[in-house]
Amino acid sequence: MKKIVLILFLIQFNALSPLLAEKRYTANNGFDEAGCGSKTNPCRSISLTISQATANDTVIVGPGLYGDTNKDGDTEDPGEENSLATDEAMISLPFPIKILSRDGARSTVIHEPGEKNYAIYFKSDNATLGKKKKGFSITGGTKANIFVEGSRAKLVSSTITSSAGFGVLVGCIPAANEQTETEFREFSSAGKIQDTTIAFHSGSGLYLCDNTSDWKIQASEITNNAKSGVVLRGSGHKFLRTAIVDNSETGLIATNAANFSVSKSVIIANGGAGASIGDSGGSEFKNNSIIGNVGQGIFFGGTHVSIKNCNVFGNQPINNAGGIDVNCGIFDNVSDNPAPDGSFWGLNTGPTNSEPADAYCSQVKHTEVNDFLQKERIIPRPQPMQ
Repeated sequence: MKKIVLILFLIQFNALSPLLAEKRYTANNGFDEAGCGSKTNPCRSISLTISQATANDTVIVGPGLYGDTNKDGDTEDPGEENSLATDEAMISLPFPIKILSRDGARSTVIHEPGEKNYAIYFKSDNATLGKKKKGFSITGGTKANIFVEGSRAKLVSSTITSSAGFGVLVGCIPAANEQTETEFREFSSAGKIQDTTIAFHSGSGLYLCDNTSDWKIQASEITNNAKSGVVLRGSGHKFLRTAIVDNSETGLIATNAANFSVSKSVIIANGGAGASIGDSGGSEFKNNSIIGNVGQGIFFGGTHVSIKNCNVFGNQPINNAGGIDVNCGIFDNVSDNPAPDGSFWGLNTGPTNSEPADAYCSQVKHTEVNDFLQKERIIPRPQPMQ
């Protein structure tokens, strides 16, 4: 009987715990002292506010500058983010918590001055940074702006810029060449990036490691990164209404990334191929624009990847194995891949080597593309709501 009573108590407590959560406050006119964090006595730093919170609390951050508040290159001054700083991160989210801005990303800046590996470190499951129009502008980090381990992380309505490494890094520490992963952290699944811009990083914009699954990237923009826009591994990831645009190298690289999908998105004006797909079976591109990339629109080197109802044109000529420049909208190097269905290739006559159309290229098969659109499908570039 006692066991039954205890179980019922625990069930009721868990059901009530979100209701017991509190709101805590951080503001530029706050002061870091014991007991700060109320609406009338806010803390100055986000870190100290978090240190006085408990699981499932919400921290409301007022407009202004946080982190290196006097921009002298460190976070050692009063009111700066040093209360929970570690060797790895300036601000750590060590338990389930929501960090929201009051006035949105354009008014709320978190600046890491290059002291720490990461500006923000999601160390716990169920941690949230931002919600619709309540996000942050975050800069800095020597390895990444945002590092995530654990599951069900949410990054919403924020601008993630100007790290010396990656924009958002999930689940592992990659090697410098971004081709291998040298250190794995906690498995990370069911995370979400929404209405967020990831831009101007020295590495790739977004890196999802082998030990990740079922992340959803929606209504976001990954642009102007010095390497690739996205490096994709793991399984089950979904990109919906996302712009991967004007990155210096390939727009999206997928290796060992099973069952992912890209839909209603644009992959445009990247400095390499629009997408390079290897060992990523069961994946799908549907209702996308893959236009104006330097190289192929999409290179397929993995099995069972389908492409349907896309715009594929304006991708720049490359030198193929025969030494002939061919404007390959799709280069399919897999013998059992299905032919693209219902796509527009730049002319109403379908894929061809003649400009302004793109061609369907393959070194392993000779497949005719009979199912094609005669006019462009309009797919607007997503605009994150911040």
